[in-house]
Amino acid sequence: MTGWLIIGGVGALVVCIIALTLASPFPERAPNVADRRACPDSNVELQDITAAFDVEPPPDAAELRFSSDAHPMFDEHTLRISFRTTPAGLRTFLAASRFATPRTVAQQELPAPDTCPGPESFRRPLMTEDQTPAGSSRTLVVDMFDPAHPLVYIHAVD
Repeated sequence: MTGWLIIGGVGALVVCIIALTLASPFPERAPNVADRRACPDSNVELQDITAAFDVEPPPDAAELRFSSDAHPMFDEHTLRISFRTTPAGLRTFLAASRFATPRTVAQQELPAPDTCPGPESFRRPLMTEDQTPAGSSRTLVVDMFDPAHPLVYIHAVD
């Protein structure tokens, strides 16, 4: 008899939790940003998302594209950004963002390429990964196919 009471009580509790979850409104996703450099469906401004992951592009960054997302329910953020820079800009960026010096890696270790913010493939990639003190995971790929204008690609999540 006691077993049936426990099962009935747990069942009632589960029904109440489901009812409350369905009755409470889900938080809405932030509106898309208007920045022309943003990929479709990006909903966090560039300066906010780069500050969150400590990846401020260097002043000489060119061809900058980014994809940003803030999940409305879990408050998780995602950033993908790519830009070209100069060798001096790359050194400045690496020092400011505190990334370790990228190293040659096997192709299968690279993050999946993307059409936005690009690239669709890496030709002469160097990579490094780390975690910020806040626990965010960051991956940096530098494509040195054009050494005078290296392509920097970052994927970061918290």
